[in-house]
Amino acid sequence: MMQLIVAVALWGLVGALAIGTRRRTDQSILYAAVMIAVSLTLNIDAVYFAADGVLGGRNYADLPANLLLLLGGC
Repeated sequence: MMQLIVAVALWGLVGALAIGTRRRTDQSILYAAVMIAVSLTLNIDAVYFAADGVLGGRNYADLPANLLLLLGGC
């Protein structure tokens, strides 16, 4: 449940950042927030199991989730 709350809160942040994109010339914070939000969304159990099932069921959804988290934090 906590995973869902955190993911929804971060998507709210992405929405707020997206609204203000026209005022900023540097969009890197928006890109980072999107990558982290996608990563946290993939770490919700139900979403992870569904994505992993589509990708073959061998934990292939874990690698993109972790890479997005690392890239978003850079």
